[in-house]
Amino acid sequence: MERLLDSVLAVLSRYSFQIERLDYPRNIKKRSIDIVAAGNDRKLLIKIISSIDDIHYREAQELHGISYTLNIPSIIVSEIFNRNPMEDYVLYDRHGLPAVTPQTLESVLSGKEEVFVYYKRGEFYVSINREKLREIREAKRLSLGDIALALGVTRKAVYDYERGKMDINIDKAEKLVDMLGEEILEPINVFRTPKESVENQPDHIAEAKIISEAVEKGYRIAHAVNTVFDIALNIHGARYTIIVEHRKENKVLTKIEESEKLERIIDVRRAAIIQSPRLKREVERMGVNVVRGLRDLEENI
Repeated sequence: MERLLDSVLAVLSRYSFQIERLDYPRNIKKRSIDIVAAGNDRKLLIKIISSIDDIHYREAQELHGISYTLNIPSIIVSEIFNRNPMEDYVLYDRHGLPAVTPQTLESVLSGKEEVFVYYKRGEFYVSINREKLREIREAKRLSLGDIALALGVTRKAVYDYERGKMDINIDKAEKLVDMLGEEILEPINVFRTPKESVENQPDHIAEAKIISEAVEKGYRIAHAVNTVFDIALNIHGARYTIIVEHRKENKVLTKIEESEKLERIIDVRRAAIIQSPRLKREVERMGVNVVRGLRDLEENI
């Protein structure tokens, strides 16, 4: 795992990214975010893991929620899927999160290669521009039936291809390219931000309260367990990470220290909800704003 992590850090450094490695929690397999990076007008939240089979649904959903809330793309970098080496220049999916190899990451960042192939339900598919497919087919005066006959599919299947309702596997895509040209291919956006939120499951009364209030007001918010903050919040573009006091004070202080890395790399404000007077003074000395709840954050914007 460390070798893979180091290789990704090296890739990002080669392309002049500002980088911070997050070291909380200590168990690297349980972290939802390993690297935060910013460069070339792009910010990234990156999860590193040897095999994407080891990422469980809840961990993936946490990263999904954070990415959606902060409006920052997230990606998994890995080498193994289904106990087999992952293919380069292919986009994989793990519980809704994009996953690529280190080589694919470097190629996309360099601008030298684009990704057109994705893996789904045990098969490789190709991203096709449906408008171009129809436009070029009609320009060449080919009917749906002509394409269907060449591909060995039904006319309805071709119709669904042009409507974006059906995936095109790699064998059929190659035949389409031979007939219509590479113009029909559409690059896949590897660095994408989720378009919808996930369900929050807070484990503390203060977290539940602020999440409920934020949802009611239409703000983006995500609960987190396996990273350097407990809540990610977006109030009309103002991004916050919030640390909530739990039973173990040492965890709060560790998160405060580690969360400073986020503040250095991405445009995010830190806040904490603390009850203990002694701990509150310590957190404030560390430069973090202690708030009572959502209203305090709204007033600070």
